[in-house]
Formats: sequence, structure tokens, C-alpha cells
Amino acid sequence: MTDPGTSVRGIAAHRRAYADGATNPVEVAERFLATSPVGGAVDPFVSVDPDALLAEAAASAERLAAGTPAGPLEGILVGIKDFFAVRGHLSRGGTSFLAEQPQADAEAVRRLRAAGAIVAGKNRTTELGMSPIGVNVSGGSPRNPHDTDRPTGGSSSGAGAALASGMVPLALGTDGGGSVRIPPALCGVVGFKPTFDRIPLQGEMNVGWWSVDHAGPMARCVDDVADAYAVLAGVARPELAGGWGDLRVGVDWDWWGQPDRAVDQACRPIAEGLDPKAVTIEHLDLVRVAEYVTIGAEVAAAMYDELRDHPERFGLDVQANLQSSLAIPAVDYLRAQQARTLIDRAFSAVFGEVDLLITPTTACTAPKLSASVWRDGFLDEPLLRKLTEYTFAANLVGIPAITVPVGTDAAGMPVGLQLMAARGREDLVLRAAAALEADGAVQVPRPAVWFDPLHTAGAAAVADTPGPTRAARRRR
Repeated sequence: MTDPGTSVRGIAAHRRAYADGATNPVEVAERFLATSPVGGAVDPFVSVDPDALLAEAAASAERLAAGTPAGPLEGILVGIKDFFAVRGHLSRGGTSFLAEQPQADAEAVRRLRAAGAIVAGKNRTTELGMSPIGVNVSGGSPRNPHDTDRPTGGSSSGAGAALASGMVPLALGTDGGGSVRIPPALCGVVGFKPTFDRIPLQGEMNVGWWSVDHAGPMARCVDDVADAYAVLAGVARPELAGGWGDLRVGVDWDWWGQPDRAVDQACRPIAEGLDPKAVTIEHLDLVRVAEYVTIGAEVAAAMYDELRDHPERFGLDVQANLQSSLAIPAVDYLRAQQARTLIDRAFSAVFGEVDLLITPTTACTAPKLSASVWRDGFLDEPLLRKLTEYTFAANLVGIPAITVPVGTDAAGMPVGLQLMAARGREDLVLRAAAALEADGAVQVPRPAVWFDPLHTAGAAAVADTPGPTRAARRRR
């Protein structure tokens, strides 16, 4: 069952606490500030404006007291990835040298505020969003709340730490190769990447990522990402009831391959319990090179002048990545786009046979990192492959995908399971994820560093991490 000590501290719990008078948005904001969101044990925020935060919280409390909430997210603190424009905060994109001063909120941020959400601050990200590991030697690296010697994953790294530690119940991120799914998977929360262009990116920093970038919400349960998705996309909230019903689930076992043992032990019984159809997705061998070429060429093009004139401003790992990307010929970029067409057709064909595809989210859990890695960064191709093996494809073809926590390894580090559906079928992804929650397969593990935003006696608490999750079988 879902851990009642942590997962219940989501949006619904905040609504109940506000309605019961147990607390109010100002008290929640004050508890958030008491967690040291910038520079604390997990350090998930790059900037927080206490005065603006408390002013927003006071206005929210007044609306609640008057019975006139602005919308479904009234009084909910949300972390914003440091790519989106937020008035009063610089946008740095995880770098040490970019510093845009926006005059207005990004459209997605505007929609969150219009629904009553309170901006807690800007979440850390990896430099230019380039690393799925979560280490940023230029802009600061948050730590995994389950073990602060381990990374959160990237590039929405701060969001993973902020959600898992309980600092905020909701975060907004971007995903160009798994960045809304990898940190939630490594930190034990939920991350949802909808269809390409479903959530507007107006007001996002332009550092490349032109053809693969998606925006998406992260939270502690499926209900909460569904609430946020409806607000961000400007659509009716998807219906989560109905269970598995007649949903057809597929698995490409060759793609599944051989993830680390703990990941396989957590994910495989769930997949097998859904009686999946074995499918074959053609051209999966093209996914990795097509994604690397696309991302590398697009970000290197966006950063070309800066890289040419001031390469020393980048971290060594990012600098090496971008320098090598400058050598990508135009013909290779174009051929990568041709490969995307083949991959897209292959996924479309499979979604003619099944409604959902299931994989692990990552092939490994968060690794321990040495002090030198935290200080200097690194490029580790085997680790990069394990972190992105299952996430790249959804970006190349623009399909919706969600990660949910389904267990832990022997060290208590979370494991994520991924569900994907055809373009435009966010409803199927969310409904299936909700069914996994109802079946008891989804578990939000309690981290070593945990802050209770609704605890009236004090903000901070430390808790143990539970052991591996028991897999649930499909209910018929």
C-alpha cells in the first residue's frame, strides 16, 4: 500500500487541511521556508523569494477564507524548473553565465497561478538540461533525499528532490529525453510527460531542444499530476476511474532487455501480471543515435556563439559534449530526422495492436557518486545508457509517458515503472497509472530526508525508508 506518512501530503491533503482549518497557505509557506530549500541538505531550489512567496500565500489564504478559490490548485506550492520565466526570478537554465530577467511569467506558470498555485521558487536543473544524471558543476547539484551521496537524476533534478523530500507537492519541468521521468523514478515520485506541444512552452529559455522538448508536471500521486495536467494543458481533467477494463498492454521484451536486477525484480512481476501482449517495435536500434544527434545538434546550434567565444563558462562535461556535437554534419542531423519518421511509424503500428506499452523507467537506481564527481562532473556512457534506455523514444515520437514508483532496491533507492500510449491518449496513460495505484503496485517510499508541509507542530522530520514493494497482479 502507499506509504501514508508521505504520499498523502499531496494536493488532496492540502485541500482537506485548508478546509478543516488545520493550517493555511501562509503556514505552509513558512514551513517550506524553514526547510532551507536553497543550500540545505537536498538543496533543490536555485532561487526563492520569501517576500513574494508569503505575499502570494497570504492572498491565497484570503481567497480560501472568503470561499472564492481561484481554481483547483488554490494554496498549492509548486516548484518551477529553472527554464521557465517566473517574474521576480532570474532564468539561468542551470548555467553560471545566463541570467535572463523575465518581465512576465511563462504561459505554463501563468496558468498555474491562475488556478491558485503559489510559486515556491525555481528548481535546480542540470546545465542546459544536458545531463540525465543530475550533477551540475556550474549551477549546483541537488541531492537525493533517500541518500544524499546519490544524485536525483536529470535534468529536472531539483524537482525530484523537492517532491520526494516533501518540500512541495507539485513541480513543473521540461523533458527532452526523460527529464520529467528520470528524476521522479530515481527519487520515488510520479512524473508525467504528455504529448508533444500539449503544454505550451512560451516563455521557456531558448537553449536548443527545439524538436524534442516537452513540459510536464511531477507530483506524489497520479491524481495530482492529472489535476496539474488539466490546468497546464487547458483541458478537462482526464477520467481516472475504470481500472484496467479492456485496456490492452504490450511489452517488447527485447527492448526490456536486462536492466539491473533490482529494477527487473520490481518491474517484471507487474508487467507479467498485466497479461501483456508480446510486441516488436521496429527500428529501436535507431533511437539512441537519433536522440543524441538531434539533441546535440540543436543545443550546440543554440549555444554556438557562447561556445565559440567563452567555452570556459561551461562545465567540462557539458563543454566536451557540445564541442563534439559541433562536429555533427548537417546530413547526419537530417538522417536522424528520417530515422525519427521510421521510429514514429513503428510505434504507431504497435499502438494499432495495444493501447499501452510498459517498460522500466530507468535500467538502474540512483548510484553512489564520489566527491570528485560531485565537484568536477563526468561523462559515463554506460550510466547514461541505463538512465535513458527507455525514455528517449517517447521524446522522438512525441507520445505521452508516465513514471510511477513501484519499489526500492536493497539500499532503499526507488525504482520507476513507465507507461506509454499513442499521441493524444493522455487519458489512457493516466487511467492505467491510477489503476496501478489502486492495485497497490505504486508505492511512494519515505526518504531519509523528509519535511512534512502540513505538520502543525514543526516542519522537519526524519523517517526510515521502507523495503521493496510487493508487486500487484492485475485485477479482473
